[in-house]
Amino acid sequence: MAYLQTANGAQWSGAITGPTGVTGELVFSTSPVGYPQSVTDPSYCGQILVFAFPLTGTYPVDSNLESGRPWVRGVVTGTCDDTAFKQWLADWGIPVLENVPTRRVVEHIREGGTVRARIAGGSTGGTATANHPCPEGNPYVAETSCAEVQRYPGSGCRLAVIDYGIKEGILRYLSDRSVEVVRFPHTVTPEGVLACDPDGILLSNGPGDPRFLREERETVKGLLGARPLLGICLGHQLLALACGADSRKLPFGHRGANHPVVDCASGRGVVTSQNHGYEVVADSLAGTGLSVSHRHLSDNTVEGVVHPAYRARGVQFHPEASPGPTEGRCILDDFLASISEREGSYV
Repeated sequence: MAYLQTANGAQWSGAITGPTGVTGELVFSTSPVGYPQSVTDPSYCGQILVFAFPLTGTYPVDSNLESGRPWVRGVVTGTCDDTAFKQWLADWGIPVLENVPTRRVVEHIREGGTVRARIAGGSTGGTATANHPCPEGNPYVAETSCAEVQRYPGSGCRLAVIDYGIKEGILRYLSDRSVEVVRFPHTVTPEGVLACDPDGILLSNGPGDPRFLREERETVKGLLGARPLLGICLGHQLLALACGADSRKLPFGHRGANHPVVDCASGRGVVTSQNHGYEVVADSLAGTGLSVSHRHLSDNTVEGVVHPAYRARGVQFHPEASPGPTEGRCILDDFLASISEREGSYV
């Protein structure tokens, strides 16, 4: 027997596979499928993930994972039928706590906001009084980013990708379209990016609070206008911060494969895959040259921005759709098409 204990005193018991004593930010995903992709998504680094859909393990872990390892600190679920899935996570030091009333846990998060929590062992419960310290700043990007430059061959345009914790699904999408990718660690300078003479620049997704990534923001600022640029999730937030906008923490974030977004120009609705706990503040966009291109239909938060003068845009959702619906792929398709049209036109 083990317990999920939150820093504000809530507690639920369950059966445990793997170690106890892990701590992290307690978040939930609304996706009923894609759990192997979710646990390997670097954006979940430092978090205990609650699957709102009560049943996991209905199919084996597949090969289309988002990285070479799971990044969550722990998993909480109603029922998990796949013993191999649980053991795989346990081998990485990641516990799976099951037989938990996940609906109650999700309601707790939605009512009180995201909190720090731990998965603790023991035969008896009691009020959680232990402190669940939060790491200072944002150490997760350094943990999940590649350590050195990596090159992926392709016969098409050349794309410089700054890796803040990129999902393999994005790289698979680019490979399927014959894009030549030069992948840089998060510590790269603007000069380092432009030295590969890219046709475009992609700022990847990643974990944590963008406001602590000051050096990364300055790098993005140094790249504005140099090439067409697309930011995804954390990359979208860094683009906005580099232009002078602000970001803030959401009460409980957007995570799952069924988030409705509207394209402000066309009025077209898009169902998207998302995983983020921060938003770009709409009221902070004045004077930045950025305008809102997409909004979330549930809470009206900013889901996309565009800066025509810099040929830059960002989206908060995951257009590569891994896992999730494919409607958002038009963002990547349009970006690659714009790069191809401008190929060879740089000074």
